[in-house]
Amino acid sequence: MEAVFIKLLNMSITASWLVLTVVLLRFLLKKAPKWIMGMLWGFVAVRLLVPFSFESIFSLIPSAEPIPQNIILSESPAINSGLPLLNQIVNPILSESLTPNVGDSANPMQIITAVASVIWIIGIAAMLLYTLISYIRILRKVEEAIPIKENIWVCDHIPTPFILGIIRPRIYLPSSMNEATVQYVVSHEKAHLKRKDHIWKPLGFLLLSVYWFNPILWVAYVLLCKDIELACDEKVIRQFGTEIKKPYSDALINCSVSRKMIAACPLAFGETGVKERVKGVLSYKKPAFRVILAAVAASVVAAVCLLTNPTEIKITQLNDGPDFNNLFNSVGNVTVISGENHYTTKDSETIDKIIRLLQEVEIKSHPISQSRAEDRDMTNRITINSGDTLCFSKNYSELWIYTGVKPTLTYKVLNSSKVRSVFEVNAIERITSSFSVVDKGSDIDDVSLSIRWIELDVEKPYIQIQLKNDTKNEVSYPESFDIQFYENGERISCSADSLYFDPIATIIPAKDSRIKECDVSLFDLSKEGRYRLQVEHTPGKYSWIDFEINTT
Repeated sequence: MEAVFIKLLNMSITASWLVLTVVLLRFLLKKAPKWIMGMLWGFVAVRLLVPFSFESIFSLIPSAEPIPQNIILSESPAINSGLPLLNQIVNPILSESLTPNVGDSANPMQIITAVASVIWIIGIAAMLLYTLISYIRILRKVEEAIPIKENIWVCDHIPTPFILGIIRPRIYLPSSMNEATVQYVVSHEKAHLKRKDHIWKPLGFLLLSVYWFNPILWVAYVLLCKDIELACDEKVIRQFGTEIKKPYSDALINCSVSRKMIAACPLAFGETGVKERVKGVLSYKKPAFRVILAAVAASVVAAVCLLTNPTEIKITQLNDGPDFNNLFNSVGNVTVISGENHYTTKDSETIDKIIRLLQEVEIKSHPISQSRAEDRDMTNRITINSGDTLCFSKNYSELWIYTGVKPTLTYKVLNSSKVRSVFEVNAIERITSSFSVVDKGSDIDDVSLSIRWIELDVEKPYIQIQLKNDTKNEVSYPESFDIQFYENGERISCSADSLYFDPIATIIPAKDSRIKECDVSLFDLSKEGRYRLQVEHTPGKYSWIDFEINTT
């Protein structure tokens, strides 16, 4: 039962995005034919009824499964809403309050889900019981109804016309209704029958009964009922012509009744949004063809983008990065860096755990951006066998691959909890060159360099630096830099070519900074001692930083 509840909860959340879109389109397409809104509400019903969906690169659904099915048994429960900010707020709370303790007889999430499932079932039963009682009460009121012709009946005990029944629907009219009103009312109710509204409205209420816990779907049902009536009003006006606007509006007002409760049935002529309907009738104009075309196009776009799920693939299925199948085979060492936390492990058990977690990472198949490596956050990184590096954003919601080639693609991570788990794996051993900053300076005021990390014990040794600009103007940091070693009071370049350079400079906007990794494979940094890294902004104008390396 818990699995069914979680599945329906996910379907409810994904349908909510479509509901919000329909509400927006309802406002934007005021001049469009009202039957189009009925079609859009039909899309919502499909989302709520069908437990699966096709994947599409055009999908705007943030996540097809915001609440993972395995969250009940997860050691670190987390949601995958597809909205990084929401994940960042909710997941720490879930992790702190619902992580099971050693010795617990049950996972806290299991208990919560079990209780929620029982409450959900009780809610469904209450909704259906309310519907049954309401239906029986209406049947008793029309027991003495008299047939006039075909399926039209007259009754003394009802305040407004309505349709009752699904298989053999009947139109019931108050006996006090005057003949001038009857014509318009019957035409309206027959429009309902032609549109099969006597089926769609109960179906909508049935879905609401199943998803009663979602307030957005209550709003959807109320608007559905209004749009059903507006569409039938419009159909009658088209049938008889605009000259009946005034008498038809009078019929609406004469038959109006107040209803405080939401009901599945009946389809009553004057109980839903009478004021809005009268305004719609009096202001009705035949929509222009271009309006109809735009409305249909908007509906098609909404269907493609919100009836489909985002394409999801495993990280191992990426084609534009390293060969992951080979990358994850015969792994000898893994380096994990998260801010100041850094370790390289050769322990096979730890490596197996890290690889298993990485292989379960799911991403959207189409990239969300493309940019240069130095323009991105490199706080969280994982390097396998001193080769390609997987880089993740601070909240683990985005992935990109650093291979030394620029630019590269960024992908949205759909289950960031898996990534977080990789960075929480305990370090077995740490092998890196320790360093300490001795001094730094710049010939340009409010411009500085700082070293975040030095990694020499890898195939592609690098120094990660931060380029900072506190001036009011942008500053150019050339790609060329030099590293010099202090020996006998002099500084001697550690590179045979004196400078390593790239023709593309890094532009730092005013009051901003950039982090980048500098390839130092051309420099000899094998000696212990003091070094200077410096860049030349303009002839004779340098920024520099002195640091010491201890390789023991």
